[in-house]
Amino acid sequence: MPEHTPNNLAEEDINILIVDDDPLNLELMSKLILRFGYTCATAENGRSAIERLEDEVFSIVITDMMMPELDGMELLRHVNANFPETDVIVVTGFSKDYKYIEMINAGAADFIEKPITPDELAAKLSRITYERSLINKLRKEIAARKKTEKELWLAKSAAEQASQAKTAFISTISHELRTPLNGILGMQNLLSKTPLNEEQRHYLDLMTVSSKRFSNLINQILNFSTIPAHPGVIPDVRFRLRQVLDEAVQLHKAAADEKDIQIILSVPDRISDIFKGGIKALQGILNNLIDNAIKFSDQGQVTIEVKSEERIDPKNVQLHFIIHDTGPGIPQNKQEIIFDLFTQAEGWQTRKHEGAGLGLAICANLIPMLRGEIWIESVENKGSSFHFTAVFKPSPVADNDNTGAISPS
Repeated sequence: MPEHTPNNLAEEDINILIVDDDPLNLELMSKLILRFGYTCATAENGRSAIERLEDEVFSIVITDMMMPELDGMELLRHVNANFPETDVIVVTGFSKDYKYIEMINAGAADFIEKPITPDELAAKLSRITYERSLINKLRKEIAARKKTEKELWLAKSAAEQASQAKTAFISTISHELRTPLNGILGMQNLLSKTPLNEEQRHYLDLMTVSSKRFSNLINQILNFSTIPAHPGVIPDVRFRLRQVLDEAVQLHKAAADEKDIQIILSVPDRISDIFKGGIKALQGILNNLIDNAIKFSDQGQVTIEVKSEERIDPKNVQLHFIIHDTGPGIPQNKQEIIFDLFTQAEGWQTRKHEGAGLGLAICANLIPMLRGEIWIESVENKGSSFHFTAVFKPSPVADNDNTGAISPS
């Protein structure tokens, strides 16, 4: 039996099978069908029609109702059950055996009464042909959409596998890079405590500075690599805001002391202290902005300020943070690009501050996780102020709360 599929029908011209036990009617119908531009074949009864259908694909069957051996109704039911993509037009005169509603219920696409008029037959064939073309077009579109959906699913699956491989690689390379580097820094520290002449001390100081710069660069690259391309929903972690800020200050105090820069923390009493939200993202932004402020300030102070707390809906508040520095400031024409990857406001040939230009890019990628925004206000030779907002859930401690200390880590 040939394959009867929508794709077969969509690629072929309309082929019609005429079934009638009257040779004269077969000849007349065949001539009309050919005149209308279709191809056709004939069968003298229902059983012969079934044999033709099993050997060849037909788009439409036009069958008489009253025939010996296998009548039109039985043929109609057989076609509907076994060749569902084939439409059937019933040709009937007055029949006491079957009613029109029975023919339609049995699966007939249409019917035509004897005597047949060419215009009526042409119109019915035209309608069925047009409907078939629409259905086949729709089937093609559905098949194309399913193909696209499958390709998208495969691409998503490949991206997820690549992301997992990236995470595994970053985890491994982080350990392999940081472990020997920590060893180098540790041995340099031990060496600095041994008797050295002036020249050796000078070389050791240069090695230590380069090692620290290398360590900072590796940390920035690894931190940036761990930021997901599509962070989605991050878990809410309960934390104390002032504790997070204090720890950020302590983390950078040594670097500030080396440059005789004072770090000032300003959190008004009206600002709440306990929240739930993306603490890791907040820590990442604070650390990079504070590090950036110290790096570009040669003297003076760095101020970390929580400016405001604003309720944005029944469950969430928005905090406004500002990191002020007393550095050289950033020209207006550079302020739009400093959050781009590998970018610094200073030119490559003239800049005196080390770094890969990843710190602010990391901040820009972390901000969406906190549903916030980040921007800069700066005047040349008067310092810069980096602003960012972040959304958190207030989480006050109840009197009967026995959860103990809340850690930001």
